[in-house]
Amino acid sequence: MTWQSMTQQITLFILFLCSLGWYSVSNDYVVFDNSLFDYVHIWMCWSHIIHYLISTVFIYLLYAYSYSQVYNVKTTQFQNVLFSISALFATSGFAAIILIWSPELQTVKLFFQFFSPCIHLFLMLFSALLLSCNKKSSIFKRNFTIPYFSILFFTMLTFFIHPQSPCVSDVAVNRTKPLIFGHKGFPMIAPENTELSFQLSLEYVDGFETDVAVSYDGVPFLIHDRTLKRTSNVEDVFPDRKHERAEMFTWGELQKLDVGTWFIRDHPYYIFPTNYPEEMRQRIKEQKLMSLNQLAVLAAEHGKYLIFDLRMPPMGHPHTHDYIHVIIDAVLSSGIKQSQVFWVLGPYADYVTSKAPGFNLVYGAKVNHLSKYTMSGLILEYNTVSGEEIQRYKEKQNMDVILYTSSTEWTFSLAWCQGAFAYISDAPEIHSQLNKPIFSFTIREYNIIWRVCFIFCCICIFLSSYIPRFPTNTNSKPSR
Repeated sequence: MTWQSMTQQITLFILFLCSLGWYSVSNDYVVFDNSLFDYVHIWMCWSHIIHYLISTVFIYLLYAYSYSQVYNVKTTQFQNVLFSISALFATSGFAAIILIWSPELQTVKLFFQFFSPCIHLFLMLFSALLLSCNKKSSIFKRNFTIPYFSILFFTMLTFFIHPQSPCVSDVAVNRTKPLIFGHKGFPMIAPENTELSFQLSLEYVDGFETDVAVSYDGVPFLIHDRTLKRTSNVEDVFPDRKHERAEMFTWGELQKLDVGTWFIRDHPYYIFPTNYPEEMRQRIKEQKLMSLNQLAVLAAEHGKYLIFDLRMPPMGHPHTHDYIHVIIDAVLSSGIKQSQVFWVLGPYADYVTSKAPGFNLVYGAKVNHLSKYTMSGLILEYNTVSGEEIQRYKEKQNMDVILYTSSTEWTFSLAWCQGAFAYISDAPEIHSQLNKPIFSFTIREYNIIWRVCFIFCCICIFLSSYIPRFPTNTNSKPSR
């Protein structure tokens, strides 16, 4: 095998890993897009563009390489250049993710752990296929040296590797389904943090989760970003203030903004239905910023839990030092039961516990010490905590764990198998319809599946020895 052929194989392998790795973090695509927006101030579905670009280049180069090897021809100059550029960018991309977005490496690890049963079976089936092909193909022997020497390794690997997924467990299959908290409502089908978004989530969720800021005149309202640029028409209404902190606007000024049209234009989750009825589109365009009191009233009326992150106003804001008082007053005046509210413990904790002793107090980080406050649980990012830690908090400290944020079935299923109390969801409809975690098996069930696949592979390899070998004409090639 030539040096060029080997480098092309390595490039294809790197591109495959890039494509698979980028797909494995798809749960956090919106986080990536929002982060890029903060830097470039241009909204696009960057994450999907990157995924499609990597996948397209990989498929094209795989075709080009396979064609050149099967028909014993050289790749074109364009293809060689594309191989080189792809190797450079793929390597640079790996380095950038490790340096800039390193927490997502844990997401990749969780992805492979969760899908380890599928990977385990696929390796066995793929190895059997290669062994069967190897018996009949001289082209395979001559041109695919790296896969050839990998067959035995992959085959033997299946005998010693056992799935690491928490969902292959006799305990996990009987765990209680986590509660579902709608993240900013139902942001996949309606603009986030609007009344419509929360109303559409009602039939799917057990509670609401959002972010709260305080307006310049003391009205707590719902917003995720620091500014209003991404989710409103602030550039049209207040062009000189488009980069100003949202808290520096009065409630009256905030109510002048259209916070729905952007959703139709940008479709942040890349799935905005084109067949939305005109009535729904009109309702979306009419959405205004929602106050915390309005959300608490909605939660009280429908018996939903409420949890929110607090944002301290900037210096120079009239409520920089009493924003906690303003927020608690807004919640309590709604009539919601205190037991329905999960309060993320932070500043002025003594005041909070004296004013609202019935709130469920939760930490926003891992803790290894006892607190003078009675804690209900922790709220943690899903890729920062293991199933063992979740169970340890529950058994030793009597604290439940709420995880965030999920837009995929596998992340929700993983939390279910780990024993999480609740999950903050971007896709409550999808998660509410799950009756059990996906790819969930008892150990006995999985062992039966593995044995059946193994016997099938052995039969295929055995039968392939009796299939006549067809001659391969490597001198001929079809017109391209």
